[in-house]
Amino acid sequence: MSGAFLVLVNVAVAAVVGGVTNHIAIKMLFHPRRKWRWGGWNVPFTPGLIPKRKNEIAVSLGHVVAGYLVTPDGIRELLDRADYRRAAADRIAAWIEAEAARAAAAGEASGGGAAGEAGSGEGPARPEAMLEQLIRRWAGDEAWAGWKAKLPDRAGSWAAETVLRLWKERDWGSRPLKEWIPGWEETALRRWPRLAAKWGLSTLREYAASAEGQQTLRRLASGLMDRAGGWMGFLAGVFVDEDKLVQRLTPFIVRQLGSDSVRDAAAGWLAGRLDELGGWTTEEAVRRLAGGRDPELWLAELIRSRAPWARWIDSAAQFPISRWLDEHRPRWREWVDRGVDAALTGISVHADKLIAAVRLPDLVRTQVERFPVERLEQVILSVSGREFRSITWLGVILGGLIGLVQSVVLLIWR
Repeated sequence: MSGAFLVLVNVAVAAVVGGVTNHIAIKMLFHPRRKWRWGGWNVPFTPGLIPKRKNEIAVSLGHVVAGYLVTPDGIRELLDRADYRRAAADRIAAWIEAEAARAAAAGEASGGGAAGEAGSGEGPARPEAMLEQLIRRWAGDEAWAGWKAKLPDRAGSWAAETVLRLWKERDWGSRPLKEWIPGWEETALRRWPRLAAKWGLSTLREYAASAEGQQTLRRLASGLMDRAGGWMGFLAGVFVDEDKLVQRLTPFIVRQLGSDSVRDAAAGWLAGRLDELGGWTTEEAVRRLAGGRDPELWLAELIRSRAPWARWIDSAAQFPISRWLDEHRPRWREWVDRGVDAALTGISVHADKLIAAVRLPDLVRTQVERFPVERLEQVILSVSGREFRSITWLGVILGGLIGLVQSVVLLIWR
């Protein structure tokens, strides 16, 4: 056998052995999936490394992720970045607008949506999305129908229970009425009665000068003469003309109702009544309105049964959400920004508690244990397939070099 042929054979054999060895080693990371048995003996190196050590790998990966990758400091650094917060707010705002547009399109397609107002007369009218359509899109028609039927009673009961709970916890019954009304001060007590007196007296002046007011004054004059009785009543009936009496009294009444003295007297009387009313406790005011009934029970019944919850809910369901979003974009966008900032700040402050609460190592371990080995092999090969092929070819090259060195040594030795 010639030397060149010997070198060629040794290099080829060693290269094949090196490549096949590395290829088998890579395959043995994932194969075989299960343990092989030959008779009563376990076949060595079965199952493969990753299937055999999957649980240990899951535990280690959970500690690595929780200890080095997803840490409270890393989460805080990410959440405190202004660009991240801005991007999160942009995504939420875009999602809100997209959901409103989809709800409007779905309502228009089903014939239940209201068309929006046309713009400048160019193009078709824009579909209008109501709050009801948005809820039906998220929850479904059946769920919305059930909610709509139960919501009035539940809203009334919840509102009544909340008011009664706060009534007891915060002792609302002992609070004076003037504490509930903003601006209940001495200056307000002087201003409000004068405004009320001015408005009331002006209304009475207009009524007295109207045809209906004239008829009322005639009835009053007739009633006064009928009640006079005796000789004075007889003389009044003979000599006094009701129409002339009303014609003479009307200018006097109108003039008096517009005078400063009457206005000051009415304002003073109203100020006294308001001052007295402001000193009432809330329980006393509710008791007077309840007509002797238990104030808490009367208030609960008023909130639960008398308030038009069904009508309010119907009105809220027809709220034009898409139009409101268009017309008040700066306002609701500011709300979204504030909400995102508050939420991310809360998560950032309590990041360590949140990670501890979700038990991140256990979560990662459980997910890795549930992950199929076949799928894990596909993921690893999709990421590192080129490197694995490089390792195989590296085995070929190293094997070839070893075969070359071995051939040279044999030729020298010979």
